[in-house]
Amino acid sequence: LVAARVLQGAAAGALLPVTFAVVGDQWDIEHRPVPLGVVGALQELGSVLGPLWGGVIASAWGWQWIFWLNLPFVALLLWALWPSPYSKVTNLQSHGTNVIAFGDSLTAGYGASAGEDYPSRLSSLIGIQVVNAGVSGDTAEMALARIENDVLSHDPRIVIVGLGGNDFLRGVEISTTETNLRTIIHKIHAGDAMVILLGFNFPSLSANYEKMYERVASEEGCLLIPRLLRGIITDPSLKSDEIHPNARGYQIMAERVAGPCQKLISKANAAR
Repeated sequence: LVAARVLQGAAAGALLPVTFAVVGDQWDIEHRPVPLGVVGALQELGSVLGPLWGGVIASAWGWQWIFWLNLPFVALLLWALWPSPYSKVTNLQSHGTNVIAFGDSLTAGYGASAGEDYPSRLSSLIGIQVVNAGVSGDTAEMALARIENDVLSHDPRIVIVGLGGNDFLRGVEISTTETNLRTIIHKIHAGDAMVILLGFNFPSLSANYEKMYERVASEEGCLLIPRLLRGIITDPSLKSDEIHPNARGYQIMAERVAGPCQKLISKANAAR
């Protein structure tokens, strides 16, 4: 009972500050009065109905049921208020226009016919043109050298960065890859665009690429789509050669990017 009361008190004490913090994060200052008004109204309603409902439950079933009946509501509230990864994306209010896929052969669509690359498939899925700025063979350093001409000069709103595979194949140190990825992201952010970072899990014994992509995305304000090639690179029916998908494989890639991309666009539209 004592432990339950401590937990209840801690949760109640944090409820309003957390709610106000979430409202401040999710709505700009011009649109905050409505959600704050709703929160205030619910607070006042709860101060009246809470004791009344609690008395009814305690009289009918016993005081223990008050605690157990509150648990689902607490869980629902925590789920609703949990910070969205989309709200943490840098430049959510970007005024750019284009969605650009920036990467290597996996972006260019090596191993598939024209129009079967993942950016083309993605464009069909989300109903927005996706510019394919993929160049086969590019390392992160090589992509960095062309970012001005191929990305920043095309008024980007969202840039989908898919790089690192050729770094791994050529034995580039993962720290160098990470540095170049961060520099690419910094340049994109400086151009007032958002970044979707595609994550990969290359089979290295000495470097954890999956963790590297997670770290970069978290620290640089990117939306991460992890392990993009899972189930593709190990399935011969989805590959055109040992390391590249075929048309079906690129379709799966596009489907994995489409959902998060659409949610980010919706979130960004609301923030404008």
